[in-house]
Amino acid sequence: MLSMDKLLACRFRHPDAAVRLICFPWAGGGSGYFNNWGKLVPNTVEVYSLRLPGREVRLKEPCHKKMEALTNDISSTLLPNLKDKPFAFFGHSMGAFTAFEVARYLQKWYGLQPQHLFVSGVSAPQSPLRYQKDRQPVSEMSEEAFLDYIMQDIGGTPEEILQNKGMMKLFLPPLRADLELLDTYNYHIPDSGPELSCPITCFDGTEDRDHDLDAWSELTSHSAFQKTKLPGGHFYLLDKTNEQTLLKHIIQTLENL
Repeated sequence: MLSMDKLLACRFRHPDAAVRLICFPWAGGGSGYFNNWGKLVPNTVEVYSLRLPGREVRLKEPCHKKMEALTNDISSTLLPNLKDKPFAFFGHSMGAFTAFEVARYLQKWYGLQPQHLFVSGVSAPQSPLRYQKDRQPVSEMSEEAFLDYIMQDIGGTPEEILQNKGMMKLFLPPLRADLELLDTYNYHIPDSGPELSCPITCFDGTEDRDHDLDAWSELTSHSAFQKTKLPGGHFYLLDKTNEQTLLKHIIQTLENL
């Protein structure tokens, strides 16, 4: 089994925190951005950031290209760290899907789920709006077509990475694997109804493509559902003012658990 210290990064420890906030990165992302949240939150919250295979200390591990395999790995490793105090999930873009799937897995097999699910920058997994019509699958794209796709359609990749061949060599394989995973990921709400009962809160950028945020409310039986839009595109949360607003909302929510 994957070790906990490889899966979870926690740069700022708050051992007496009342709740853990576990953050799930976007496609191709690492643990660095969310790791910094630990110094921006009060001692009542302890922030963990997931490290996925194919990057950072897990660089030599093959990336998962199926959501089920990724979910199983994360869930089985997280489980021992979730039983002693309340926890919440935050996921941006692909991370929102991964957080939802891990929550669903934990609920199905262990009767355990986050106190709150925060999702960002993406339509709900069952929404038809998340599919781009007439787009070639990532697995079939040439290297040139893939580069055009991430620069024109996705955005958010820093220029210093795009211009650095060494960094691109490390950055592109996990990003491509994650996007292939998303191409094959589907979810349908079972006839029996929502599988989660925790509240869900959505965040999004005002300038991002249209996302079906309301459909996230269909994934829980809990009546509490909120959505907030902040100025910016797909990576609106990288703006410092937006980050402060986002964290203020999350902290207030967690303090009221």
